[in-house]
Amino acid sequence: MQDPLMEAAERLGVATHTSAGPEPGSLSGQLWATWPRDRLEIAHEALARAVDYDSEARVEPCRANIWRASATGWSYESDFVDAVAMLALRVVAAQEDDGDGHTRQ
Repeated sequence: MQDPLMEAAERLGVATHTSAGPEPGSLSGQLWATWPRDRLEIAHEALARAVDYDSEARVEPCRANIWRASATGWSYESDFVDAVAMLALRVVAAQEDDGDGHTRQ
């Protein structure tokens, strides 16, 4: 099973890795290194994109280290990163639904 945050990031077009290398247009064109982005950075960007899709989507503090993700008729409580991941997946799934119960491919 894929990590929900990575799946949400992929579906929202959020980069999960950072890279370093020569300037664009240089002759070598090869990357020097690639490394994973911090999960919290990915979660913040995924949340911003999810809210762009659904203005009702939000993540709010609930209690110590627990956050509540919510969208119309749905809520989920967990740590920040997991709450964002589940919200983002829900928002993306709703966007893929064409309105008559079918998912676009």
